[in-house]
Amino acid sequence: MNLWNMGPRSDRWKIFRLGADAHAILRIDNKPQNVRGSGIVTIQERPDNPLPAIHLDLSQLYPGLAQNVQRTADLQQDRLRITDCVSGKKPGAKVQFQFLTQAKVKIITPETIVLTQQKKRLQVTAPAGAVWQVLPVETLLKSFDTPFKKAVSRVSFSL
Repeated sequence: MNLWNMGPRSDRWKIFRLGADAHAILRIDNKPQNVRGSGIVTIQERPDNPLPAIHLDLSQLYPGLAQNVQRTADLQQDRLRITDCVSGKKPGAKVQFQFLTQAKVKIITPETIVLTQQKKRLQVTAPAGAVWQVLPVETLLKSFDTPFKKAVSRVSFSL
């Protein structure tokens, strides 16, 4: 395998830890992001909150899949809200949010999960209509991938 080729169809992206399956990203129709694209990050000061919001224009990462992809991370006193807005996608295209975790995952409702690790808990709520899916990472690895030393799950939902 040519791991140093950074091209979009390179063997490099077939390696689980390097490819799209292992990252906390949006996927559209289960396609990888454009590795030659880049995001534009802006900080949004807000008069009603001393904490700024972070805005990312990710549109360059999804050519041919969506015209406009925006992510905002809004930190409140005790909450983090991540909002993704996707427009100009093909009708019926599936949009998936995913991340990896070593935490124990408990599905509370179709839209709500609780992550527990070292006596700490984090509740994560997806938009209405989403259904969480939890997969052991081992089921996603190929024969050439290095196994994880600890149990890791990929947690995702699609809309």
